[in-house]
Amino acid sequence: MFKKLTTLSLCSLALLTASHAHADSPLENAKKAVADAKALITNAEQEVTNANNIALDTNTKTEKEEKTNEKAKEIDLLKTSLDKTKNSLKEKKTKPLTYQKNAQKAQLLTLESQKETFFKQLNTLTQKETDKNKAISDATNKLTNAKATLSEKENALASVQANLADYAINSVNTSFLSEEDQALFNKVKDNNDEGTTHMPTHARQVRNFLKAKFNIAEVGGYRAGDDDGTGHGHGSGLSADFMVDKSTGDKLSAYVAKNMKALGVYYQIWEQRYYMAQNNIYGPANTWNLMPDRGGATANHYDHVHISFNN
Repeated sequence: MFKKLTTLSLCSLALLTASHAHADSPLENAKKAVADAKALITNAEQEVTNANNIALDTNTKTEKEEKTNEKAKEIDLLKTSLDKTKNSLKEKKTKPLTYQKNAQKAQLLTLESQKETFFKQLNTLTQKETDKNKAISDATNKLTNAKATLSEKENALASVQANLADYAINSVNTSFLSEEDQALFNKVKDNNDEGTTHMPTHARQVRNFLKAKFNIAEVGGYRAGDDDGTGHGHGSGLSADFMVDKSTGDKLSAYVAKNMKALGVYYQIWEQRYYMAQNNIYGPANTWNLMPDRGGATANHYDHVHISFNN
């Protein structure tokens, strides 16, 4: 039962950590911006394809142009003939000429109507061609802008990646398994100073990482003969004291609480409270449990966060 509850609690912590990392991570935001820009390019490319695929009946347009021109020529010829008929009537009015004039006028009206019909059809086809060219132009401009946006976002991503470790500093909401935190870990893990003496590899590396992540100047480590009764104390080199103000201590302890398993932390103490990923002498697992008063600020861990590692 205990193992099941502990596993569930750790899973909840892992999910919480992952959700925060995704929401607040500059790297994830930069990657998403690149993905969004690529999606814009895909959409723009499809729009260009759609615009180019708009069907135009060029044969019909050519036919309408020819018929419109033919009717215009017929109309010109008929007008010339009608003028001649009118002139003849001025000289001599006869019924045949009058009938001829009326027939020519009727035929002229028919031709002009036909020409107008062809002209409207031609305009419709021309407008469709104009609309297609505009659609192609708009889609092409959109694609050009999308490519420029992608270039900008890729440059921003490259900048984040080049300075990835910096984005982990002072961030409580990143996960230790995030790319930012791993970049910082790999950058500082093998540092050595007075506080790393006699510390096992894992404890020393995580100690260096936490020190850098929260800009902590003073971190104590190994102290000969200092046993916490669990085998994870300063005397075994498995504990570190991070000397902090309240704001930094709150951030550090909150981050460690959310990343206990990934960091390999056995327990931590801050402000007279004890946190462990399993039930302990001070209370239940994954909870800040109050400890007995040991006296002063240092003894009660008000000026430093004590962290003990598994190995």
